[in-house]
Amino acid sequence: MGLTVVACSDDNPVGQSAPQTNFKNLTERDDVLFNLQLAHNRRDITEYDKLLDPDFRFLLAAGDVKVGLPSFWDRTTEVGANQCFFDRAGCMGKPLATSVAMELLFGGVQWVGFQPASAPDETWYTTTVFYNFQIEFAPDTKYIPYAGAKAQFTVRNAGTDEAPQWKLLEMRELSANSGLNASAAARTSTEETTWGRVKSLYVSIETRCKDLTTRENVLNNIECAYNERNIAEYDQLLDPGFVFFLADGDVNGGLPVSWDRTTEIGANRCLFDWVGCQNKPLATSMQMDLLFENSLQWVSVIPSSAPDETWYTTTVFYNFQVEVQPDTKYYSYAGAKTQFTVRNAGTDEAPQWKLAEMRDLGAYNLMTAAAARTSTQESTWGGVKSLSWGGVKSLYR
Repeated sequence: MGLTVVACSDDNPVGQSAPQTNFKNLTERDDVLFNLQLAHNRRDITEYDKLLDPDFRFLLAAGDVKVGLPSFWDRTTEVGANQCFFDRAGCMGKPLATSVAMELLFGGVQWVGFQPASAPDETWYTTTVFYNFQIEFAPDTKYIPYAGAKAQFTVRNAGTDEAPQWKLLEMRELSANSGLNASAAARTSTEETTWGRVKSLYVSIETRCKDLTTRENVLNNIECAYNERNIAEYDQLLDPGFVFFLADGDVNGGLPVSWDRTTEIGANRCLFDWVGCQNKPLATSMQMDLLFENSLQWVSVIPSSAPDETWYTTTVFYNFQVEVQPDTKYYSYAGAKTQFTVRNAGTDEAPQWKLAEMRDLGAYNLMTAAAARTSTQESTWGGVKSLSWGGVKSLYR
C-alpha cells in the first residue's frame, strides 16, 4: 500500500526534504481533516488538542470491541493516548513509534448536515473518509491499515456564523476487522491493523464497571454493561424482583406496561450479543450515556412490598445511539430520562446495591421493525429492547 503523504511527514523514512505546510485556522470543515492529518505527520499534540471538541469521542471499530477494547473513549483518553504516541522520546512502559505517516483521502469530500437530538438548535456535519497510514515501532515493527479502511467524522461549529471554529466532535472507525493482538514490542513484521488498535497501545484498558457498594455504582454499571456489551455485569446489578416499566408512548402503542427480570435479561442478552440471536436483528454498534455524574439526588422511599426496608429513587437524563443491521440507527429523544430505584441487598456494613426498578419516562414510542428501516430514528429505551408487541413478535423477546 503506497502512501503519498510521506513527503509531508516529519518522519519521512526515505529522507526526502519535506515541504513546510502550515496548520489551518479551522474556519472550514475540511480544515479539521487537514489538521488531523498534519498533526499526526508532525506529531504535534498541541495542534491535535486544538481541533478536538470538549465533548469529543472516539468510537472504536466493531472488531476491536469484540476482542475486549471499549466501544469508545473520551477526549481526555484520546489526548493522553496520542500524547504518548506522538512523543519522539516515548512514554515510560509504552512502545516507541519511530515513524508516523498518515493520509486522509478527503479531497472533494461531501458533508451531510443533521440536527442532533442532544443539541437540536445546532447543525452538525458528518462525512466518511478513506485513510492510509504507515507506523513503525522500535525495534522492527510496521503497521498498515486494512484495505479500504475508513472512518466517519462528525464536526460542529464551536464559533459563530461570522467567525466559525470547526471542531471534531466524533470519530468513528468503520473497519470490521481487528488486529494488533500482541504488543508492538513483540512483533517483528508488517501487520494490518485498525487506527484504534494503534492508539490502544497507549491506553490502559480496564473495565469501567465497579463494585456495587454505592448507589451511584449501579448507574455506572448500567452504562458500563451497555457500552461493553457485558450481560454478566448487567445480570449482576439487577435485583431478583426487578421490574422494567415502559414509557407511556410505548404502552399506548401496544407494548406491555412492564416486564420482569427474566424478560429484561433475555432482551438484553440478544441486544448485547456480537453474533446475534437467531431471527433477531444484530446491533452493530452501541453507546449509552447516563448523565448522573453531577448533582445526583436520591429520594428515600418505604416500599409497600418491603415495609422494613428503605429504597432510594432518582431520575437521570440519558443519551444512546444503537445501530442495527442492515442500515438503521436509533438514538434517544431529546431530554430522555429514566427513574431508577435501588435497594441494598446486602448489609449496612457490606452493602450490595441492586436495581429494583427502572421506569422509562419518555413520552414517545417506536413501533417499526428494525429490519424494515434504513434511516436514523428517535426511540425510547424500551423501544430498542422491544420494538413491537402484539401482532408482531418483539424483536428481542
